[in-house]
Amino acid sequence: SLMKWADEHRTLDVLANADTPSEAATAFQRGAQGVGLVRSEHMFYEADRLLAFRAVILSDLGKRPTELGALEKAQVDDYTALFEAAGDKKVAVRLLDPPLYEFLPTKPDEIKELAHALGVPADELAQKISGAQEIDSMLGMRGVRLALVRPDIEAMQVRALAKAYVAATHGGTKSIAPLHIIVPQVSAAAEMSAAKERIHAIVAEVSKESGVAIPVKLGSMIETPRAALEASEIGKIVDFFSYGTNDLTQGTLGYGRNVAAKFIPELKKAGALSADPTESLDDKGVVKLMRVAEALGKDQNPGLYGGVCGGQAGDPSSIDSGQAAGVKYISVSPGQVAKAR
Repeated sequence: SLMKWADEHRTLDVLANADTPSEAATAFQRGAQGVGLVRSEHMFYEADRLLAFRAVILSDLGKRPTELGALEKAQVDDYTALFEAAGDKKVAVRLLDPPLYEFLPTKPDEIKELAHALGVPADELAQKISGAQEIDSMLGMRGVRLALVRPDIEAMQVRALAKAYVAATHGGTKSIAPLHIIVPQVSAAAEMSAAKERIHAIVAEVSKESGVAIPVKLGSMIETPRAALEASEIGKIVDFFSYGTNDLTQGTLGYGRNVAAKFIPELKKAGALSADPTESLDDKGVVKLMRVAEALGKDQNPGLYGGVCGGQAGDPSSIDSGQAAGVKYISVSPGQVAKAR
């Protein structure tokens, strides 16, 4: 009865962060109205896929390694199962976000093992891996910036999504929700505009090959302060905003959540913080940026809507903050869905 009352009175949609059909099914059982975030990089961590993806990462730029084809097929299978599990519910997939070096080994024995598998000298591989390392991955070559340097990986993911849509609709005879594709780490409208052009070109190609119309809803992650401030221009290009509040918090406050635990208690004692911003949305900075982005984006695109998909989304006070900022939905882990509702 309580959950029925909650659903009758709440105005925020409650979606789930889910990377597999089983996670999505669990979320739907707990009342999720869709999947607000699929972290596509999680699909590369299985042993056989990780080897193939490492081969892709370490290939010479400009060449399309054969492993890309195997990864594309695996992703088609993944997304088809996910779309079939969701039916007419929204499934929003974020394109590859982390920097590529995070997928590479660092221990000498692991490097030797990978060198043997790839048939290359271990010292040469170690040097290449060392050259790919970044000191601060949050500020490095990731998300939409990565797509400019390695467009082959982005193209593979978009092709897989489009082909999975065709498969899940059984060649267009079954109705499911439109493709929702999220571009991460956007900081400028020009980046988003170029990404939109690339994505729509690939989807159109698959649509022509299959004879199936593939509707696309495009979203931009708002996780840098600059993206929030340029939301009026970005909002003209996309259908929705997805606030990645983990990165937006780090970029706004100037410190990473992996090290923040060392000094956040002292900041709270000193009165600089009222709560841990990695757990609850920071009203004085992060939420203000969200308000700005919502206002600027909707001013130029009245149909635009936003949602929160960061780790703070399921926190009760953060739900209040998100609602006050004007977002339409929150996306939480499957285990948080009932509590969030």
